[in-house]
Formats: sequence, C-alpha cells, structure tokens
Amino acid sequence: AVTTFCVFGASDTTAQILTGEERFDPGRVLGFATCGAVITAPYFHMWYKFLDGRLPGTTYWYCKLFMDAMMAAPVYIVCLLAAQRCLADTPRWDELQQDAKALWIDGLKVCPGYQ
Repeated sequence: AVTTFCVFGASDTTAQILTGEERFDPGRVLGFATCGAVITAPYFHMWYKFLDGRLPGTTYWYCKLFMDAMMAAPVYIVCLLAAQRCLADTPRWDELQQDAKALWIDGLKVCPGYQ
C-alpha cells in the first residue's frame, strides 16, 4: 500500500505538471495517493490472490487476462472514480457511468499489449 501511495502521488503530481494546471493542488495529490493505497492496493492484492488460487501458474494466462479485463477492471474503475468524485470540489456524478465506460474501453485497447 505504501508503494501504491507513492506511485499514485507521483503520477498525479506529474499529471498536474504536464497538463499545465494553473495552480498545483497538493490536496488532489494526497487524495489520489490515498485512493491508491486504500482502494487499488487491497483490491488488486485480493483479486490476484483469488485468481491465482483458482488458476495457479502461467498455463491459463489468457483466462486470467480475460477475467481481469472483464471482471476486475470494471469494478475497480467504478470504485476509483466514485472515490475521486467524493474528494472532488465538483464531483460530476452524472458523468460517472460515461467516464467509467470510456476508461474501461481504453483499457481493453492497451491491456493485451502490456500483459
């Protein structure tokens, strides 16, 4: 969780710098880093523990990839976006479903390549 906190914090810091935000927002960095530590790290730890318990080793890597993309990713995306909206000044709840779908589809485009 500590590593994920640091990675998420660094990624949001980088995103703010690269997108040319008018004012650097340390609260946003802290919020995103906390989401990484509290949501991402435990979620994927438990998911891969569950997955490896049922499909050990690399023999069924394609099944693991499919299950990851079709089961774990959509749930994770909705949880992360909901948490971020809870922390945001303007939560944009009405856009949650649209944003989650777009992120999931983008993930499906690149997932096989980085696996």
